[in-house]
Amino acid sequence: MVYGLIVHALPSVAGAATTTSDNSAYVYCSQYYSSEGNNDLMAQRQTAIVQRVISDHQFKYVCDNTKPDEKLYPDWAVAHIQRVKEQNAILQSTMTPSSTSSSSQAARTSDSGSREGVFRIVPPKFQTTPNITPQNDPIAPVAHYFATSKYVIWKQMLGACFTIICEEDENRLLVANFLAMFNNILLDHFKNIISKSPVQESEEILLLLHHYLPNGQLLFTSNQYAKHTKATIPQQQ
Repeated sequence: MVYGLIVHALPSVAGAATTTSDNSAYVYCSQYYSSEGNNDLMAQRQTAIVQRVISDHQFKYVCDNTKPDEKLYPDWAVAHIQRVKEQNAILQSTMTPSSTSSSSQAARTSDSGSREGVFRIVPPKFQTTPNITPQNDPIAPVAHYFATSKYVIWKQMLGACFTIICEEDENRLLVANFLAMFNNILLDHFKNIISKSPVQESEEILLLLHHYLPNGQLLFTSNQYAKHTKATIPQQQ
């Protein structure tokens, strides 16, 4: 059972309004499927989860963009150089010669790649070992908002991040497959849309969730079912 889904911004993306006035990450859309998820602590719980996801994402971003010492870690250094070459090749294939130089600099300061991660949330009453964290650690508050253990699986798509909170006994591979599928569905759904307000986009994302994630239940979706669902959605808009 899926506990909830959050679509939020990633502050590492340059040139986008990704934070609110209180410096918390901008949430485009969220949906929860339990009474606990919709209680009075929903806003605080959601902020804590998003901050933890952003912390994980920033760690992965720094690891991917920091060149290891060639003498101490030769294998990692070679892998880093190869990854940079592949990224530059992809960038140059999509840019015109006049815009390549300026765009390459922008690409190094922005982040539109694809990253994903997973972490577990264990409430304090179920923790068997002491949890020693710094006072300013954004990870610590998350566990205090849950009565039972949860898994959080997140996946980046361009400048947005899709985060699913699920029960501990949920099939996490199925969750990861759903995130990949849902990302493709959204790209296909919004590819011909020139401009829409954030409210309209959020409503359409919720409509898609109603069909592909009904009441928080993960489905073993076939291609035929996906095509059939895609054909029926415009009739309900």
